Amino acid sequence: MKKDMNSTKTSPGATAEIDKLLGPMPDAAFAMAPLEKCALPEGLFDQKTPLPEVTVVETILPIIVTKSENSDGYVIVDGCKRFLALKKTGVQECMCVVFSKVLNAKKTGLLRIALNKERLKHLRERLCFYTWIVENYSGELRETLLHETGLPDFELKPLAACSEDIIDAVAHNRINLRNAEDFSLLEEKDRTMFLEMFRDLAMSQQAQRELLEWFPEIAFSRNMSVSELLKSKEIYGIITDKTLNAPQKIERLRDLAYSWKYPLYSGALKNWKQLAAATSRAIVDNEPSSQVVFLPNPAFEKNRLDIRISIGHARAAQEIFEKLSQIPQTTWAHLIYPVEDNDMF
Repeated sequence: MKKDMNSTKTSPGATAEIDKLLGPMPDAAFAMAPLEKCALPEGLFDQKTPLPEVTVVETILPIIVTKSENSDGYVIVDGCKRFLALKKTGVQECMCVVFSKVLNAKKTGLLRIALNKERLKHLRERLCFYTWIVENYSGELRETLLHETGLPDFELKPLAACSEDIIDAVAHNRINLRNAEDFSLLEEKDRTMFLEMFRDLAMSQQAQRELLEWFPEIAFSRNMSVSELLKSKEIYGIITDKTLNAPQKIERLRDLAYSWKYPLYSGALKNWKQLAAATSRAIVDNEPSSQVVFLPNPAFEKNRLDIRISIGHARAAQEIFEKLSQIPQTTWAHLIYPVEDNDMF
């Protein structure tokens, strides 16, 4: 089965608190049970969890069940996906491991989580287990259980508060898990438009986070919705440009959003690039084998300019440095710090 980026495997570790809460387990025995009398554990399995391809060997593995507290049926403790896969095959009964005594809801939940602790789990399974622990325990005990089961509060808590469309987007790898909270701040129609516009672009967590932060700010400053902004000719032009591949489109989108968010800086950078290019051309116009590149401090945060010089032959060195010495002081000042009223010279 293909590994899902939203799946995880917890690190091996102690389960002392879970073991203590479970206490001695009752005896269990093998028995055949009708599938129609088996039920999924309430709050402990999300039926939207993708079902893997079940092999012949897996179909004969027993499902762990406990007798129901409220009926003559059974509640599944472990083997939910196998149970659903078996139902699809049309079989009427399956081999089960049945406890001799009824497990209450809390023991059923703890045992199910403990039995699945060390395997890869889909995001929906992790979220399901996390929500169950949060709903059934509090305080220090809750934190201990989350730690023992590898269900980080900082990562899953924001998602647990999200609507189903956001959980779906994260589960299908269209929104990074760590960006779910920012994504949830958008209006539903804006979320739909965001997913539609960028469905074919596999953005990094960082790039996606920046756009989710910047687009609402830009839209607000322009007195429009995020959906209206996303439908602008500039963004649409980048998305539909067949000469660009996905990484190039992402880079163009980020540059565009950055220029909208920081118009003064973007304008200054554009002017600086023009000045730097013209100055560099003037220095090496007769020396095609040499190169002069001006490197500003990032975001012009410091009054500093680096120069990278590549020289093709000995004679070029003297000519290039002579031309560097002839650059006017005002030009140097604007290359170092490109503000309109430059007082650095």
